[in-house]
Amino acid sequence: MTYEEALRYYEETAVYGSRLGLDRVRELLAKLGDPQKSLKFVHIAGTNGKGSTAAMLAAVLEKAGYRTGLYTSPHLLRYNERFQVNGKEIGDQDLADATERVKQAADTMPDAPTQFELVTAIAFCLFQAAKCDIVVLEVGLGGRLDATNVIDVPEAAVITRIGLDHTEILGDTVEAIAAEKAGIVKPGKGRIVLATVKGDVHDIGKNIVKVILENYGFEVIDLGRDVPVETVVDTVREKDVHLVGLSALMTTTLKSMEETIAALHAAKLDCKIMVGGAVLTPEYAEKIGADWYAKDAKRSADIAKEFFGV
Repeated sequence: MTYEEALRYYEETAVYGSRLGLDRVRELLAKLGDPQKSLKFVHIAGTNGKGSTAAMLAAVLEKAGYRTGLYTSPHLLRYNERFQVNGKEIGDQDLADATERVKQAADTMPDAPTQFELVTAIAFCLFQAAKCDIVVLEVGLGGRLDATNVIDVPEAAVITRIGLDHTEILGDTVEAIAAEKAGIVKPGKGRIVLATVKGDVHDIGKNIVKVILENYGFEVIDLGRDVPVETVVDTVREKDVHLVGLSALMTTTLKSMEETIAALHAAKLDCKIMVGGAVLTPEYAEKIGADWYAKDAKRSADIAKEFFGV
């Protein structure tokens, strides 16, 4: 296959459109010997800034001495821009050879892979052949069901700024979209990095923590906002809850938090209490009887994992 033939192949496969899901790309990669399993990744999702974040991380990793692959989309001028090793685009013939290999495998599949699934598989083959130490991998759309999420636990999962995008596919609220993007977080050794998000930070951060904990097999009971003290106490008692998370965004909600913690202690329930929020400090959390203070979504998830011994 020539480079020009490879470019025509990409155009031809565009007719399959965009179909989220991991079954096709898993089948395709299995036919190719699962090249992604021999690689390490930093996985990046988000609405804005994920491309620039990916480029900066790749530059840092290269400077640190790692042979670094970078996979981004879309390209500006040439398809090769999507696949870089140590800051240099993959060569034309290398791209054509990898494309031919992936095409041969894809042609045997009854359910044809989408263009992005094919190109993602090509990327894994290229980075494996280039013997990359690590690959910075940018999500195409969303996260949870994006073709790039076929990888195992990454070295780090990065979530950049989140806003309303592709609402017809990912959901019509920032909270729903945040949950989809948090789907790149997996149980295991991976670490989670959260950047600034738009909208109500509490709800978005809580949604990300919820997805992370559910990925670890925990049952998460979300009572929402402005919850009466009695509802919290009754839920903890009836559901035999072991860890309670409370958040206060404004000083006007601190009194309610204090009352809830006092009521939980008075009920002598066997649970631990984690608090967070923009108006809280570690000293204040200790003063009102909380067991932990979580400054952000990552710390909330870490506390839960430590508490449950995960």
